[in-house]
Amino acid sequence: MNIAYDRTEAKFNNLAMILLLSYYSLSTIMPAVAQYISAYLYMLTVVLLYAVIILKNYNTLNTYVMFLLPMLFLMLLQLLDIYYNRKGSIPLFMYSKLLYYIPMLLMFYMLYNNKRSLIKIIVVVALLAYIITALTTYLGLLKYPDAARILATIENSKDISAVKFGSLNIGGFETIYSIVILFPLIICLFKNRKIPLIIFIVITALILLCIIQSQYATAFILFVSSTVLIFAGKELKGNKVWYLIVITALLLFIFKSQVAFLLTYLANNVQSSTLRERFLFLANSLKGIENESDVGNRIDLYMMSINSFLKYPLSGAYLFSRSSTGGHSFILDTLGQFGMIGGAALFTFFRQIYIKLYLPFKEKQYFGYMIWSFILYIVLSILNPTGFLIVLGLLVPGIAYILQDGKYRTSPKGVPYLEDNVGDQ
Repeated sequence: MNIAYDRTEAKFNNLAMILLLSYYSLSTIMPAVAQYISAYLYMLTVVLLYAVIILKNYNTLNTYVMFLLPMLFLMLLQLLDIYYNRKGSIPLFMYSKLLYYIPMLLMFYMLYNNKRSLIKIIVVVALLAYIITALTTYLGLLKYPDAARILATIENSKDISAVKFGSLNIGGFETIYSIVILFPLIICLFKNRKIPLIIFIVITALILLCIIQSQYATAFILFVSSTVLIFAGKELKGNKVWYLIVITALLLFIFKSQVAFLLTYLANNVQSSTLRERFLFLANSLKGIENESDVGNRIDLYMMSINSFLKYPLSGAYLFSRSSTGGHSFILDTLGQFGMIGGAALFTFFRQIYIKLYLPFKEKQYFGYMIWSFILYIVLSILNPTGFLIVLGLLVPGIAYILQDGKYRTSPKGVPYLEDNVGDQ
């Protein structure tokens, strides 16, 4: 009787977790779902996920706290900045951090407990959500060409444009950059015969059209750079990624005149004035021609943060000025605000994600694809003010896990690894 009850309880708990995770994924990825569902329900879902993970079993509570602790150093610095410079609401900030850290905690929970079936479901749900959102975004941008760029400037979700575009499931810059970070793992799935050729071609074409229509030149360039992975072998270890990067950089240097010509050609043949301006800026930069464009303004914003770091290298400028950084780069702004202390916080943040969610797959033949996505995230964190952690912290390690049959284990020293050749229990 107790065995039957325990099985029923386990099935119910598993179903509840699937529903919570699916709703969280859909609400995070698909603007239309977030638009039509109450924000309070989303908030409740996030709180319940934390409660299920952290409070369900007190024996593992310390494990999850120790996982989060190195990443909380950065949050503490940001909290001090808000308090000291009176920049915003502390309760809203704390809620935003609950949203910020939940992807990594969810994946660590599922890996630590080897929830293979749960990971598969969430990966499939999230991938389908991104494909659907890319399609609706492309179709929506055909009617409203500037929608994605307008969404990037809107801070209030109740704004009339946000409501209109959200109801059409048009994604903004987070959607565009998320699929850019995800693309190397889509290539990986194709290389490992999890996606048929025709479907891979359709998905790749859809992503490309969506990026072009969204008018994000940086996303386009990073997407094109990732296409080199299509020509890589099925086996792509981490060290080979650095070889690819070095070779690509050398080819760019050697053939910079040809690349400049190609960028000029693209600039003269795209309908978007934004893309035209960005491509011309890059082409002229390669030719050594001085530029005048809003890209230069963005570089000025980057330099504000760099100059703040150089002026206050140890503690940063948050103790001395409220407007000391450009506000357009997560990494540069953190260095400008908090100096080397902020640099240490960034290092521990990324190091924890890498060690717990990426390093266990180091010996796998597809590890290089994971590293490529990780590098893309770092690049975008330098170029943009916000992160896309549902891809970096949830989907990339989730896809990596379901591509192999081993179990996630932790050594006595706390170092995670994969125990190979162990069947599912």
